[in-house]
Amino acid sequence: MNQEQINKQIFDRLEKIERVVFGGSGRIKKKSSKNYEGPKGGIGFLLDKNLFPTKAPVSVVKELLEKYGYHYKREVIQTALNRFSKPGGLLVSFMENGKKVYAKRK
Repeated sequence: MNQEQINKQIFDRLEKIERVVFGGSGRIKKKSSKNYEGPKGGIGFLLDKNLFPTKAPVSVVKELLEKYGYHYKREVIQTALNRFSKPGGLLVSFMENGKKVYAKRK
């Protein structure tokens, strides 16, 4: 038996063990480096693709997210924006004309 056959045999055995322990196919799935799921993922998508406006209230962000297939209530989007605008986050928030506005942190 050569080394390639031994490696295949070990890999096959490992897959069987993973099927028993974890269920499913037993194949190791490569995780995507970027996860754009949920409202946080939608805002992350806008930021990564440089689609986030220079300054935007929640209503503008909501419209932009809907354009790319993210349909969430205003309150849910605002919560995600608030989390992104914590100290050290990717966004900054401030009041402008009595409305909370979000912008990219520089």
